[in-house]
Amino acid sequence: VENGDDSSPAVTATSVYVSYVCPQAYAFNPTTGVLQWHYSGPCEGGGGNTPVFHQGKVYVRGVFSSQNGLILNASTGASLGSFSSLTPPAFVGNLALYLSSATLTATNTSTGQVLWSFAGDGLLDSAPVIVNQTIYIGSRSGILYGLDLNGKQKWSTQVGAVIPVPDDGNAVLRTGLGAGDGLLVVPAAPFLAVYAPSGITNISSRGLVQTGNNVMIGGFIVSGAQSKNVLVRALGPTLAQFGVANTLANPTLDLYTSNGALITSNDNWVSAVNKQAIIDSGYAPPNNSESAILTSLAPGGYTAIVRGFNATSGVALVEGYDLDNGVGSKFINLSTRGYVETGANVMIAGVVVRAENQNVLIRALGPTLTRAGVPNVLADPWLELRDSNGNLLQANDNWKDTQQGAIQASGYAPPKDLEPAILSTLSPASYTVILRGNNNGIGNALLEIYAVN
Repeated sequence: VENGDDSSPAVTATSVYVSYVCPQAYAFNPTTGVLQWHYSGPCEGGGGNTPVFHQGKVYVRGVFSSQNGLILNASTGASLGSFSSLTPPAFVGNLALYLSSATLTATNTSTGQVLWSFAGDGLLDSAPVIVNQTIYIGSRSGILYGLDLNGKQKWSTQVGAVIPVPDDGNAVLRTGLGAGDGLLVVPAAPFLAVYAPSGITNISSRGLVQTGNNVMIGGFIVSGAQSKNVLVRALGPTLAQFGVANTLANPTLDLYTSNGALITSNDNWVSAVNKQAIIDSGYAPPNNSESAILTSLAPGGYTAIVRGFNATSGVALVEGYDLDNGVGSKFINLSTRGYVETGANVMIAGVVVRAENQNVLIRALGPTLTRAGVPNVLADPWLELRDSNGNLLQANDNWKDTQQGAIQASGYAPPKDLEPAILSTLSPASYTVILRGNNNGIGNALLEIYAVN
């Protein structure tokens, strides 16, 4: 473009946007490079300030106005308003985040109303990023902050070096915070600090969903002192593309507290009031007939029940995702109760461990369930632990056969001798647990996975 440009572009399916530190902004066709529009102001110059695209608007910064930022119509380049921000703004829904005078301010993009502000140590200077409902921002003193969408500080940590402004209008751009694949990357010259969630960050279980007492019941425990954003989803039709037969055509999902109080329900995730937040989480179910619940949960125990709409049956997968990797609270338990059959209709659970080794206790209960009035229990459960490639790591029939002392010391020894348990230290990776009946037995069983110290 005229006089050169060093901004990082904002790219959409229909346009590529770049801007000067002076009021020069451009939109180009991403395929042909043909100029679509050019916004020109009273000066010219090189150097770039990164533009940001959101909801049909382009946010550019420089000497555009007394507020240093200009809002342009993404289709025409027409001026729509102004804003003030030292760094590229960040957006989620109608929430805009601007950093000015070392203070992060949240504004409603529809009304312009200031919702809250956060100053931290008074030295904030990095561009904010938003990942899974958490806002990350750094300061010149090397402090990295995590905030919720209401501006409340969740945590902070000292990186050990200055976290710089991501771009400054010069030809050489300094990098800002980056996030992807469950990692947060923080530039802190002369090194990069990379943060990953530790412990169990994803839990899942697959089994046959029937009716009455034989629906699928998933349970999990959130430990710690802070509430955590969690996404729970139930998949049925999606499983067919992985070769699973007899999938549940239309799974429904109910989420309860440990006291049995209903928190919320969902049939088709696209009907959820927070549909956009589910999409933004990255875990929206692939099929519109599948269910999802995204909510903030205080530490405690929770139960998710998967049923078939109109009392239908089939194989389904229930999953829980930790969306607040930086929060001190974490998943410490997964349990699933369902009807275990043979072949493809055994019970299969998955667990993902992040960042550091995690001790886990896995157990399967069958005969014990009769105490709770559960009918048709699995008389002799069998457990297998496999890696992500399907290789067998450990197996157990009766928990006293091996590791008896260590299992008893964990506090999670099964009540009945015929019930299996596995105690293992898992390195960061994905794992699969298979619960079947010994000698092809069938019946109701409870599969539990505990994170233990």
